[in-house]
Amino acid sequence: MNTQVAINRAAFELHLARVRSARQAGVASLGSARDGLELVSDSGKRWAFLLPDMTQAGRWRLQYFDERGFSGHGIYDSEEQLLEAAWAAGFTQPAPGAL
Repeated sequence: MNTQVAINRAAFELHLARVRSARQAGVASLGSARDGLELVSDSGKRWAFLLPDMTQAGRWRLQYFDERGFSGHGIYDSEEQLLEAAWAAGFTQPAPGAL
């Protein structure tokens, strides 16, 4: 491998590490969904409610809604997966009382 390729690869790996670290910090900042968690999307036009799923014990629900009402949901095996999915979908800011 030539020197420039090695430098570019190292720079890219450093960039990825920074992106992962920022994402992990962002997800951690959301807190827990054990008692329900309301989030707003980056656009400010959609919301999500995160909570333990009532239809499937031990699983977690990500319920989407907007000004017209509920618009869909997803079910996850762990709270970590739930929070990651919400963050990846752009729900990054707490919105207590939105529902």
